[in-house]
Amino acid sequence: MTRKATIQTCQVCGDISRTTHFGAVSCRACAEFFRRKVVSNEKLVKRCSGKCQLNRRSRKTCKSCRFERCLEIGMLKTVVTSNTTLQTDDFSTEERNSTLIELQNRYRQLEDDRKRVFGRQSYKQSRYSSYDETGEVIAKDMELISKHIISYFKTRQSVDECQEHILADNFVIPFILLETSFRSIGEISTLYCSKYQIDLGVQSLILPTGSVVDAAQLDKFYLDWECDEQPQRNTILMLQPYWTTSFRLLKEPMNRIKLDLAETLLLSALIYWDFGIVNQSEECIEKCLQMRNVINWELVNYEKFKYGIEDHSLRIMEVMSYLQGVQKASTAIKDGGHVAKIYNLKGKESPLYGIADD
Repeated sequence: MTRKATIQTCQVCGDISRTTHFGAVSCRACAEFFRRKVVSNEKLVKRCSGKCQLNRRSRKTCKSCRFERCLEIGMLKTVVTSNTTLQTDDFSTEERNSTLIELQNRYRQLEDDRKRVFGRQSYKQSRYSSYDETGEVIAKDMELISKHIISYFKTRQSVDECQEHILADNFVIPFILLETSFRSIGEISTLYCSKYQIDLGVQSLILPTGSVVDAAQLDKFYLDWECDEQPQRNTILMLQPYWTTSFRLLKEPMNRIKLDLAETLLLSALIYWDFGIVNQSEECIEKCLQMRNVINWELVNYEKFKYGIEDHSLRIMEVMSYLQGVQKASTAIKDGGHVAKIYNLKGKESPLYGIADD
């Protein structure tokens, strides 16, 4: 059971805090910052004197000082890496085992619906997807994801409609990147490469239609534009770094880790029940924390069954580490969208960029 605490002041940035996080009084934003840095083991480069003044508005300006401040006030790395901070007493064993089973059923329904919807489309018989095709596919796929995956999450743990909106918007881009990466190293990838006799590179992903988006060959992606070559070159020049970064963060670790479907779906649940999101309510955060512990419990049991009690820990670390790449790739996609809109580049109408602005 969770108990409401009196309102206090975050010892890192001075924002409102209602409880302790990882051993010290801090706000949700600073707690989430600390958790992400510990989990990712990111090396923070100090570019200042080490005496930056941190407040609610300036806390994002210096990661190094913010992290050092977290440590100074007593936030513990060991608490982040342990599973002892959350309780699952509100859920029965049957409930804690049901998420993966239901997600597998929902994913099968999603794939069946994709075959029905995308099977009717008259897309070009080309192995590379154009921008127009990709935008259309993503827009339709977002509707199917909402119908089959997000709808399940909503029923699994209820929050008010506004908070549902926040969770869904925060979920869509990372899920599309995660699932597309999984698709690109799985059975579909093998069949597709065999059919067209191609080798999918580090910077290529497969869409639900079977078409390929390759960040290393953006000239093919933008080829169907009815415009002069110069705008096309300008767009590729400005957006190439964002494409390359996001794809590298997704494909390289996926090729190494090779997530299976169950692991991919459990990670998607952790993405949905995230916390520290802008405008997320305290009640929603508490429910998300409860659900994350349930999902972690299911993941541990799944890996124990698959790898054995003695050998599962390393696999769990590998699986969880992939979330960091998905989060960073999502940020790169959002940043690319902002650049496209600021400079009025072709491609600014992408459905993913629309989500990023919400």
